Amino acid sequence: MESKVERRTLNELQTLYQLEPGLRDIYVEGPSDCALLRWILRDRDLQRTQIYDIDTIEITAEHLEEFSFLPGARSRIIVLGRKLEAVLPMQSTQVTCVIDSDIEGALGRPEKGRLILGTDYADIEGYLLTEEVISKFLLVVLGVQPKIQVSRLLEMYLGILREPFLLRMAGSSTGIPLARVKIVKSCQANGEAVRLDRDDLVKRMLEKSGAAAFRDQIEAAVQELRGTLNGDPRCYVSGHEFIDLFGWHWATQARKRGLRDLSAIGPVLRNGLDSGAVSGEPLFQAIRGRLFR
Repeated sequence: MESKVERRTLNELQTLYQLEPGLRDIYVEGPSDCALLRWILRDRDLQRTQIYDIDTIEITAEHLEEFSFLPGARSRIIVLGRKLEAVLPMQSTQVTCVIDSDIEGALGRPEKGRLILGTDYADIEGYLLTEEVISKFLLVVLGVQPKIQVSRLLEMYLGILREPFLLRMAGSSTGIPLARVKIVKSCQANGEAVRLDRDDLVKRMLEKSGAAAFRDQIEAAVQELRGTLNGDPRCYVSGHEFIDLFGWHWATQARKRGLRDLSAIGPVLRNGLDSGAVSGEPLFQAIRGRLFR
């Protein structure tokens, strides 16, 4: 029988960091984030730095309600950061809380805090969405040489995934939160081309959210927001949804190569990331600055 892992409480952490000023701990949203940061930051001071999944910390429903947050890993990390900010010295670098920027960052409402850092893209998987990582996966893992340029494949995927992200942005900006749905159920593939049935996607998202009556309001907000999406397209897509779409599109080739469990595609993509290529990104520079101060 698997033993239950005991979570540390906020009170325990507050006491710990007050007694151990030399600690340098990082908290992230999930186990895959832990693994990725451990690889990228593997040259850190191993004696005093640890990276933790937020599930190892007890953040109660009452804590979330205190800040009017809905349940979720991102919310729990923000609560942790805010609670520790209240007791740690102004210049403390003992704790670093890393969150996905998500739609709040895209809307220009990033979470601000001394202990909280947001990803440079919508989520941490955004660092994987490069020609190099995708090309390596297709060629080395799947044994596929696409007929069209990988840059065009990537542009196609990002264009498709911008739509559900935009809809969630519109929902947040109008106070009508929209639920996530499986994007691939609204997609059709023809060889290396994928087409999104946007009307079906909108209908499914609205129906799942109980917001069908607000379609005109949501669409108006989408059109207004669409013109504001400047800069890197990875800031306006979910990396999790990218992995789902990519895995669905290449499922036949993946299974032929023995990759029968498509949930393994995410970890394999992460394995293709060159840590040196992302070490200069602002997030990781900021983390290193805090760890080695």
